[in-house]
Amino acid sequence: MNFKTFFSEAIRIQYASEDEPELEEEARLLMRTVGVRPNSQKELLMVAVDTTTEQVVGALYAGWSHGSGLGELEGQQVMMFSWDIGVEPKVQNTGIGKQLIQKAMKTYDMDKHQYDDQTMLYIHAINPVLAAHLVKAYGMEEIGKQGNESILIKVG
Repeated sequence: MNFKTFFSEAIRIQYASEDEPELEEEARLLMRTVGVRPNSQKELLMVAVDTTTEQVVGALYAGWSHGSGLGELEGQQVMMFSWDIGVEPKVQNTGIGKQLIQKAMKTYDMDKHQYDDQTMLYIHAINPVLAAHLVKAYGMEEIGKQGNESILIKVG
């Protein structure tokens, strides 16, 4: 068994719960540490917990909002799903971020049907490797840049 396999077995991905406020605080601190600032429309959805220390090493914040970033799309009101992910630097490149992205994408696919409006994914990717991955693996489209961030969307 290699280190990456061993390490991934020591991580538990779980939904965040209001019954565990300490996870929320750890997730907030982690996001601050890695320089990711989820906006007020996003809530803590999932955490990655190191089972040997019970410390949060990854966090996924996600939320829906009306299409304020793009306005209307082809004359329709748009509901946008956006997420922010943070992973503890010492455990980056171990697959935690990828697992959280998969959970975010699954959440989008499950929840988008509850809206009558057009839906889209709307992501500001600060990491160029992440942006390229989202384009290749999930068919997202880069529609522009804001500073060093890639703005990515996927309609429907």
